[in-house]
Amino acid sequence: MTIHHRMHAYSLCVRFLLAAFAFQLICGAKIIPRRDPSDGALDATVIAIMSHQSSDKFRVEDVFLGEVAKGQQLSLPGFKLAIDDTSTFVAGVERIEPIYPNTRILVFLKPALASVTVGKQLGEWAIAGFGNCYFWSHDPSQISSLRSTAIEALSLRQSWEAARDLPDERERVEALWPYLWNDNGRCYKQTEAALQKIGPVAGNYIAEQLDGMTYRQKDAFLNHFAIYRSPRLHAALIGELKKQEMAWEQLLLRHGRFETYDEISPPGRMRYNPRRPQDAEANTADDIYGVLYQGFVGLGSFNDRNDLTFTRESALWAVKNRFKQLDDAALDALAKLPDKENLPVIHAIWDEFSKNPFVGNALNPSLVTKALDANRVR
Repeated sequence: MTIHHRMHAYSLCVRFLLAAFAFQLICGAKIIPRRDPSDGALDATVIAIMSHQSSDKFRVEDVFLGEVAKGQQLSLPGFKLAIDDTSTFVAGVERIEPIYPNTRILVFLKPALASVTVGKQLGEWAIAGFGNCYFWSHDPSQISSLRSTAIEALSLRQSWEAARDLPDERERVEALWPYLWNDNGRCYKQTEAALQKIGPVAGNYIAEQLDGMTYRQKDAFLNHFAIYRSPRLHAALIGELKKQEMAWEQLLLRHGRFETYDEISPPGRMRYNPRRPQDAEANTADDIYGVLYQGFVGLGSFNDRNDLTFTRESALWAVKNRFKQLDDAALDALAKLPDKENLPVIHAIWDEFSKNPFVGNALNPSLVTKALDANRVR
């Protein structure tokens, strides 16, 4: 074997070992949620600074929220200080930080329930937020930043609760609305629940805001519109769906020729530079696709037979343009509102996406079977 061949073989061996190492790292990696005190501000029932005593026992050093007392011991089985290990080549690998006698830990806690699926179970407690809402310092003389973090989170909680507790429903909705979108969505879940509790007054306000909402906001919000029990919001949703279908038609006109969604935005495509015409066009297609899918999920939740004609027309429009997820939502709606005129639409969806499957998102035969069974002549 020549030197050249030996060097080439050595190079291939090194590449293989590096690839195997990287594969191991990737297989062991996981998605590590952000660590932000605002994520636990509304979620926590206890916000406290504590120190480690022994085994799984921690002593409360300072209390900012909740019914625990300074000096009280909390049992937190399995609690560890896990941080993102930036020393590896792959994101998503955790490293465990040691807890010293002088370590002080600011922790956001909530009661642990058997049904909790996010966050580690800690005896009677679970970590609030995304399950990692805790912060620490190894120097107890330098914990002013921990206190500042707790106070800032508590301030957010108090301002949100003040908005939630306003007696006038319209004023309450107006005060809560910014919390859906501000602070990087950290109050979204609780704010949406508070708005849904208000009902039609909140729904009417949302109908007024719909035109000014971004695609991202609509994509997250439209599928729950039926909960508000607002006829005005119902009508606004239908108007929004018609608007997005028209936006797609206008995109095709600018495109200069007819192409389906999965041709303009191929499956597996990443969102690229919007300054490049083809990428900007595909990104717009993705925005329209997402809003139409979530919107038709929301429309189907109204269970209103008056929507059937529009749903059928849009389902056939989606077949033509290969908006596959819109047809998923339409199948669900047609199954809940049986009508003999639904059958040709269901067959059209099956014919299109069984003969020419949507790559990476194949049609679920059970959705078709369920819809056909619900609409069969009895």
